Amino acid sequence: MIKKYLSIIKQVTIASAVSVIIYVFTCWIIAAFMNEVAKTLYWIALVIYSVLFMGVFCLLLIRRIHVRNSVGEEKALKDFENGYWGIKKDYIFLFKREISTLIAFAFINGASWIMISIDKLIFSRRTVTAILLLYAPLNIVGITLPEWANGILGYLFGTIFCFAIYLLELVLFRKKWYMHWN
Repeated sequence: MIKKYLSIIKQVTIASAVSVIIYVFTCWIIAAFMNEVAKTLYWIALVIYSVLFMGVFCLLLIRRIHVRNSVGEEKALKDFENGYWGIKKDYIFLFKREISTLIAFAFINGASWIMISIDKLIFSRRTVTAILLLYAPLNIVGITLPEWANGILGYLFGTIFCFAIYLLELVLFRKKWYMHWN
């Protein structure tokens, strides 16, 4: 059981690292555009960019876990041998099957929040825990929250929202695979 969670955390870490590299290379272009917009449009642009960044992370994670070795396609083929049951039912089915991914997201975000809080308590700023920026794709939507809610609520909201995007993208992949077979 622990081996399963460690495997998921490893895949999340790799997908996060690639996502952060993509973020670094696109950030300066996006920032240039965002600095030219009004304050209200800036917040909307930040929300859109955060959701897109989280979506890219989830796509990379799905690619690592389900697409790269065709495990996801084989599971979908087995699940849909009697026909496709619809997006809503598949979403609920995958929620139950992928609960270990949600737990891994929650563990990473919870551990990050605790370590960052301890680091800030001891040093009054982030020092050693700056390395945890690697996991920014899991909670990037937290930056769109007000300052008072950007603590634990940002990590909690990020965990739930990232998992919802992950499931939605996985459901769409599975629908695409089913359509490809038929």
